[in-house]
Amino acid sequence: MNLRNMLLSCLLLTSAALVIGIVVAGGGPAVRAEGGCALVDADGTMVMRCLSLDPATASSTVGGQHMVTATVTDDSVAAVDEEMWIRVEGGPNAGESISAASNGSGQVLFTYIDDGGAGTDTIAGCLADFAVSTTECFDFGAPGPPVFIADTATKEWVTPTPTPTPTPTPPPDGDADSDGVKNAVESACGSNPASAASLPERIDGAFTGVDDDGDTDVDEALPAGAEAYDCDGDGFVGSIEIAIGTEQQAFCPGGSVADAWPLDNSRDGFANIVDVISYRGKIPFAVDASHPKRLDLDDNGFLNITDVLKYRGKVPSSCN
Repeated sequence: MNLRNMLLSCLLLTSAALVIGIVVAGGGPAVRAEGGCALVDADGTMVMRCLSLDPATASSTVGGQHMVTATVTDDSVAAVDEEMWIRVEGGPNAGESISAASNGSGQVLFTYIDDGGAGTDTIAGCLADFAVSTTECFDFGAPGPPVFIADTATKEWVTPTPTPTPTPTPPPDGDADSDGVKNAVESACGSNPASAASLPERIDGAFTGVDDDGDTDVDEALPAGAEAYDCDGDGFVGSIEIAIGTEQQAFCPGGSVADAWPLDNSRDGFANIVDVISYRGKIPFAVDASHPKRLDLDDNGFLNITDVLKYRGKVPSSCN
């Protein structure tokens, strides 16, 4: 080594020792530095050799592929044909590794697939020239000064949060569960339009004492607003039934229900000629003591032909 190089070496050694505390001369041991740099003797010339892993941190969903680029430089210039090891030191994919020489860009590419599932991999890169063995190269926790130039990176594998599938809103004029009750009616009357086991709550016949709508309550009142719908399926909305005195939660009479179906004036469970005859002598007149509100099937305050026409196509028939 000529005098000029000797002076330069001394200057660099002093500077490096002050800045990073690392000196390697004549190919001897190097003290590890965060960031992976050390001053080394490269064929008689002192250079700052650095090893870096990129990306330093990364995160993606489990089961994917991850690539780490290890780059070695001498005084910021790509160092070619430098042997290095890269290994997953800890985490779900511990043990994955590669040993290769740097290419023309001073790089080694390390790619692996996440076979271990969720967790964080710790990835270490080490320049082989400064290690006695692979074990020593990666033994970061060993006592005494390490003998390598190295850098580390991490890769987090995360389990994606499943996106809940939204429950489609059934069209109001359809019957999503094919139970004979329109979706809009079920929704308004407190039952589930997507479940055939759920029907609007009724209090007559076989429906008495039963949880019809599946909410664990039995024979409970209909929800607010249900009076605008025909919840018992007898052909009349609740507001009409309330006005004329029939039960909006019953189609058939019996038990605690005396009057259920607006067409069943005789309260025998049938709509027939007897019920139609009830209008004889009572139309057309306004509702009063002699012209009962019970016969005002359109709730307009008058008994007339429009009330009688409600029976068209329904005589004879029975409640259900």
